[in-house]
Amino acid sequence: MKCINCNQEIPDGNMFCNFCGTMQPSDREAYEKEHPELATPITSHQQDNTPSTQPPSYAPSSPAQHPAPTAPAAAEAPASNSSDEGNMMQCPDCGSMIPSDSLFCPHCRCPFVAPNEQYHNDYRIPIPPVPKHREAPAPPPSKGKGMPGWAKALITLSILMLLGALGGGAYYYFFYNKVQRFHPDDDVVTFSRNGGEKTVTITTDAKEFKVTKSPDWVSVTTGDKEITIMCQPLESFEDREGTIKLKAGDKEAKITVKQSANATYLRLSSDLVKIGHNGEEVTIDLDTDGDPSTIDFKINDPFMCSLSSRSATGFTATIEENTSPLPRECSITITSDKQERTVTIIQAGRCPSCDGSGKEPCYRCDGKGHNDCSNCNGTGLLYNLYNSEYINCEYCEGRGNLPCDDCNSQGYTTCEQCNGTGNNFIREETF
Repeated sequence: MKCINCNQEIPDGNMFCNFCGTMQPSDREAYEKEHPELATPITSHQQDNTPSTQPPSYAPSSPAQHPAPTAPAAAEAPASNSSDEGNMMQCPDCGSMIPSDSLFCPHCRCPFVAPNEQYHNDYRIPIPPVPKHREAPAPPPSKGKGMPGWAKALITLSILMLLGALGGGAYYYFFYNKVQRFHPDDDVVTFSRNGGEKTVTITTDAKEFKVTKSPDWVSVTTGDKEITIMCQPLESFEDREGTIKLKAGDKEAKITVKQSANATYLRLSSDLVKIGHNGEEVTIDLDTDGDPSTIDFKINDPFMCSLSSRSATGFTATIEENTSPLPRECSITITSDKQERTVTIIQAGRCPSCDGSGKEPCYRCDGKGHNDCSNCNGTGLLYNLYNSEYINCEYCEGRGNLPCDDCNSQGYTTCEQCNGTGNNFIREETF
């Protein structure tokens, strides 16, 4: 039969043309009825100079890949389709035996000529594309030189440091930086004209705090739970005032610092004193600039408190014993040159549970410090059935009692209400 594209003689039953690679119809008669113009064969070469329409002979483009013999001339093409085994070759793609002059495998369309080689001058014969299964696989993308180990280690270290910084910042903000209590015990600190130094205790649960602002005439030193304020002497005759701002976590506090220009200044060593119910002497120091003309002392409860000594540098107050279970307090007012200070003294009441002793009788030994021996019923003797005599109890060694473990043989325990102090600072009317 002839190829529907190039009209070359090809063996019957070929799926593809040996010379142009065109796929042949399975039902040839039906195809020729639909395309009568293609059924008419092209005339052979004329004696004149008309160009030949037969395909030229080409050897395979790559003998190394397709070891096929050189194709014969175009005039011998019809004779090349003989069944002589010497003129047959094996397709390197599908393995079928095909004529050695074939430019394409009639079974798998494997080409034996490069697709860029024009083997026919007839416009009807296109250059067949190379089948996809014959296309050379694309070379894998070349891998560049890998990143050096030190660069990878540096990048890893940078990432770990960044994650550590983020984790530390989150911990500081959500946990370490949270503060529940932060306030100074004294929010107003007063200095005399000569300046000086004073320590203020800070009540806080913060692990650290800092000073964010302070007057230029004040220097502040921070400690664990306190700050020390050092004030410079005042050179002018006008009072001055400043603010110290503190910050701990997400909370802030401030202390007002005042400095008086008066030549006389009155300051107390303490303005609140707590003592026990037994009574004692309380000494308060006075700090004055210069020599005040007068210092007056006034006690609001003379039955509870009396002054045993007083001077320009301080005084001593004697507090009587408090026999009541309720606490009590009194105040002493000191006046000097239009300046007034007050000292409050709080005295505890006598503990009603232990009557001020801080001790309670042991409930197990009833205050005796020992318990009867259960082996001899407190007699210290045991009856011997063999000789009808009494012998000493081995368990208590004849004493008849054993030491009390609850009170360590002291006969009393610590009072739980006053924690052994004997003082009651709770203002309850009933006990």
